Amino acid sequence: MSTLMRQEVELAKAEAKQSATRAGKGAGMLAGAGIGGHFVLLFLSLALMWALGAIMPLGWSALIVAV
Repeated sequence: MSTLMRQEVELAKAEAKQSATRAGKGAGMLAGAGIGGHFVLLFLSLALMWALGAIMPLGWSALIVAV
């Protein structure tokens, strides 16, 4: 009976480790996607500011995009 319990505990540890590894990878990928999304938003805002700057002063276009 003791061997069976030991084997079950070892199996539970292995499954928990595998689950934690998957969760860690998922969290890392989610963080990377969030950072990528912020960069996309930043560069789209800059592009819009420069596009508006072609038809009005750059300071006003920056203010419009910021608000």
